[in-house]
Amino acid sequence: MTQVKFKLAAYTDAAGRYNPEAPRSGNEDNMFVNADLGADTDAALFESDKEMILTEYGCLLVVADGMGGMNAGEVASEIAINIVKVAFSKENVPHYAMENSDGREKYLKKVVTLADEAIKKHAKDHPECEGMGSTIVMAWLHGTEASLAWLGDSRIYLYREPDGLKQLSKDHSYVQELVDNGKITAEEAFIHPYNNIITRSLGDTSKKAVADSVSVQMFKGDIFLLNSDGLSGVLHDDEMGQIISANRASMSACRAALWKAAEAAEWHDNVTAVLCEITDGEEPDKENVSETAGPDEKPIDVEEESPAESDRPKRGGMRKWLRAILRVVALIAAVGILCLAAYLVRGCFGQNHDPEQVEEEVSISIKGEE
Repeated sequence: MTQVKFKLAAYTDAAGRYNPEAPRSGNEDNMFVNADLGADTDAALFESDKEMILTEYGCLLVVADGMGGMNAGEVASEIAINIVKVAFSKENVPHYAMENSDGREKYLKKVVTLADEAIKKHAKDHPECEGMGSTIVMAWLHGTEASLAWLGDSRIYLYREPDGLKQLSKDHSYVQELVDNGKITAEEAFIHPYNNIITRSLGDTSKKAVADSVSVQMFKGDIFLLNSDGLSGVLHDDEMGQIISANRASMSACRAALWKAAEAAEWHDNVTAVLCEITDGEEPDKENVSETAGPDEKPIDVEEESPAESDRPKRGGMRKWLRAILRVVALIAAVGILCLAAYLVRGCFGQNHDPEQVEEEVSISIKGEE
């Protein structure tokens, strides 16, 4: 297996504090980065842009964006991050989660459930925190794959040449549902007055937290971006893609450039971004590897079914009738050959062929055709 190496950069700040009209003055975002899940906590710390080797247990990237109540948002996101830290300590990661991507996705979803339960319990025990909640996005880099899970409208992106930036997660939000139903476009969703309404979150007492997940193959040159909506809410995807492309020589420089662009776009919310570049690993096959598909999507190089292709069930029926006709023709030919053979035998040797024997041979021939 090809050895995977990577570089990281991560930062969070109360970006809104730079705007006098910001809705919040504190930072309700939280993040967690563990470059080596198999090491002790102290050893797992990383230096920005330092190349590291992906170990047996892998690397974990997490962003949580809290909301609701006075100071409760940062409490909710902190609880979520603390649950993640405990769940991904070396002694707690179950064996099944190390076996394959299905196991890793299953465990990521379980951790989301645990975080949801912990936030709800805290809110119940502390009435002043009633209504608090948090989004969460997680990326577990393991082997040559990245297993992802998310809840809410924080996002996970993948930058891959030559395709650029693509969102791998899918927002759990009111405007995303409008887009899915064809009522508005993605551009209209970006400026919609209700684009801050999310439909799934940690701590929502009206429902259990159900995360979505997906696993993608990692290739040399890939860059993963996990961020809160304080970044993607003010910068379009193509803008962020251009910034990453122009600053990919350094993840720290890339992060700083994103910060500068967000500030210029009059950011008003907390901003968190975690960047991870795969600096060494499997080389992408430009001819055979399609662009990574996001959730509920086909790969980009798979064409949508055309009207002609939609007639395939009818064409299948036509082929069935054609095969039946060919079988009948073959049967008639076989009977003709047998009759001719019987006639020749009778003519040449003066023997009469038994009709029942001929029927039996024809029956055998039919069964053979079936």
